Amino acid sequence: MVIKETTPNIRQFQYKQEACNDNYGTCLWARITLDCDNYTILAESDCGHYAYSWKATPDYESFIHLLCRLDKSYLLDKLSARYVFDLAQSKKETIRNVLDCGYELPEDDIQSINDLDCYSEESFYNECDEILRFSNAKINDRFELISCVKKYPVSAISFVNVFCDVLQPVLREEERMKQKNGGTQV
Repeated sequence: MVIKETTPNIRQFQYKQEACNDNYGTCLWARITLDCDNYTILAESDCGHYAYSWKATPDYESFIHLLCRLDKSYLLDKLSARYVFDLAQSKKETIRNVLDCGYELPEDDIQSINDLDCYSEESFYNECDEILRFSNAKINDRFELISCVKKYPVSAISFVNVFCDVLQPVLREEERMKQKNGGTQV
């Protein structure tokens, strides 16, 4: 067995939200570590711990440059997953699916779906299935029409907002100054 010690180019940023911030309480603190050699982000925060590594492409683009051009939806998709059941969107999509397939869903069935108060995909699916099974619309392919929509957790969205709204502008300014100085580190 061979163990090799390396000293990668690592930058660490500490974020602390101030009480005067408009969104105070969404993400109070974060420690964001950027491994610029291995193209890895590691983050510890009060809104979760996140990590992701990209394939290192130093001949094409620096890690900091890569981070500067990321948008929120891309970063959110890399750091988290949609796993929180979204009841409101599930209701909308289920009703839209039924109507888009040409079924004439009675208003009382639409209201019954809109009145559902479920907190899990399984209970939403079962209750919608029950409503549609006994609907006057005579729907046969219910299982294909019921949508259980998932969304990102609020904590992941909060962290990505901190990264993109607070740290990214700092990194972009550094990159701008680096270009202005002829590519040398600031």
